[in-house]
Amino acid sequence: MNEDHNKRISHRRFYIILIPAILLVCLLVSWLITAAQVITSEFTGNMNTLYLREMTNLTQANFKSGLSLRFSGLKAVAESVNGEDLESEETLERFISDAEQNNDFEFMAFVDENGFYYSTDGKRPAASKLSFLARLLDGEDQLISYNETFLENNMIVLGTQITPIRFGDTDIIAIIAGFTSDSIGKHLFLRSADGQTNASIVAKDGSFIVYNTFFSDLPRGSNIISKFREYAVFDGASL
Repeated sequence: MNEDHNKRISHRRFYIILIPAILLVCLLVSWLITAAQVITSEFTGNMNTLYLREMTNLTQANFKSGLSLRFSGLKAVAESVNGEDLESEETLERFISDAEQNNDFEFMAFVDENGFYYSTDGKRPAASKLSFLARLLDGEDQLISYNETFLENNMIVLGTQITPIRFGDTDIIAIIAGFTSDSIGKHLFLRSADGQTNASIVAKDGSFIVYNTFFSDLPRGSNIISKFREYAVFDGASL
């Protein structure tokens, strides 16, 4: 009788110890799983941030290198002009047309000291077309402007000083050239071993300078900061 009673007491003590131990193990396993998920999430976030930072730096370097080559190309075009090209507006237009094709520009023009530009479309006043015209006429070099409209297209326009060229009764003092964001954007695809990264360039106000449609759900003309404010969720941060 006493033996059975002692066994029951022993079993109760065993279960009293076992049940809390099982609960403690479950709590420990749950804590370990949660901690592992947090660590994994932080690690993944840090790796993604590092990857994006490296891709951004690479894109910026490629973009700046491309612009530098474009400016050098413009100066080379200006240096190649000869007397025959300057005989008339028609001969200059033919020279500009060939230079556009050879240098992969959608638009090219020479600017004279009076603020007129000469392109394949003839002589036109640049004041209403070129936002950095005053700076160009004041002697500033290697200027760039976004969303200028030439040939009914929004373009990235480069402008640079050249050695003055006498043309008729005026001096040509600068050369400008434009290309659409699509034509420069195609050079910004950054391929990796596991896929392809699509790069765009965004101004400080959130508008796109170079917009790539590849795998993009953002319509052209979108402001990325506005879209982030509308849809994105930030951990302890805001825009």
